[in-house]
Amino acid sequence: MKKFLIFSVFAACVFGMNAQLTVLKSGNVRIGSSNQYVSMNQPKLDSLATLNLVRGINGTGAYMTFGNLKNVAVGEYSTSSLDSDVLALYGFKGIKYIAGNAEIFYYSWPNNTLSGTTLPALAQFTFNCSVKAPSFLTTSDARMKSDIKGISGLSSLLTEVSPVSYRLATTTEAVKASATNEQQACPPSPDDRVRYGFVAQEVKDVFPELVVEDAEGYLSIDYLGFIPILVDAYKSLEARVKEQEEVIYQLSNNNVRKSPTTGLDGILADGKAALLQNRPNPFRESTMIECVVPNGSAEAFVCVYDLQGTQVKRLNIEERGNCTITIDGSTLKPGMYIYALIIDGAEIDTKKMILTD
Repeated sequence: MKKFLIFSVFAACVFGMNAQLTVLKSGNVRIGSSNQYVSMNQPKLDSLATLNLVRGINGTGAYMTFGNLKNVAVGEYSTSSLDSDVLALYGFKGIKYIAGNAEIFYYSWPNNTLSGTTLPALAQFTFNCSVKAPSFLTTSDARMKSDIKGISGLSSLLTEVSPVSYRLATTTEAVKASATNEQQACPPSPDDRVRYGFVAQEVKDVFPELVVEDAEGYLSIDYLGFIPILVDAYKSLEARVKEQEEVIYQLSNNNVRKSPTTGLDGILADGKAALLQNRPNPFRESTMIECVVPNGSAEAFVCVYDLQGTQVKRLNIEERGNCTITIDGSTLKPGMYIYALIIDGAEIDTKKMILTD
């Protein structure tokens, strides 16, 4: 109580000796004219000349109110007999913070009017400056949501939105759009860096749910709302890639079975006869020829011919299945040769090989 009286005297001195100071029976103090004041809970009209010093609930804390009691106030937050030590700011129609001539932030309830300007239809906490914090959290608990539905098919619409680079404008129109009224509009801090984003008018045509329009017609984008759409697009793309990989795999296997120039893994799967390209090619010391001889084949061999068609070597194959034949380069003269796989009197395939000196 002693602190409260000292504070009351101090406030009276600050507002001058000519101010009318009244101590009410409740212990509250009012500074200014009382001709517009009915009772503590029923103020009649707002008056900027009226300053009230009000005790908190259960005698804890205190409030300094301006004009109508409890419509605009600053003090210690308290709802019980405990001392909270929490600063409370209260404005019936909103809260505004101004530094110099700049409106830094503003919050308002919807459908209110302040200084002749209609406020946004949605309750918004608007900052006219950059906001920095270690992290930003968005309430997303399922218990706080209703009508939850999965989204799909929106990824194709992303192609209709064009990412752009831009700089913040400092024109009169842009400055006016960033404040609640023209009198308090002022240029933002110099920031000429290049930014990346979207144009709200274009986004509104494609994703109208992600765009909010204020009472003056200025548009804002809910960038966080793009995250679920991007995740859906990623999942769709991932599913499509897996589909294509499966098709490529099947086509590759089919090509392996049809083409004797590929590896043995696919060829062995169906057991068909095949002749592969020798490795290495060209070669100097030795080279290996891989082939497939089906089980049940009676006779199989590889013949090597020079370019004149003369047979220079015959290599009989006793194994069946996956077979490997090694040719020693010292047994042939440097040059180009043709080798063929013959199984049961039928030519399976023919390849070329080169021996260097």
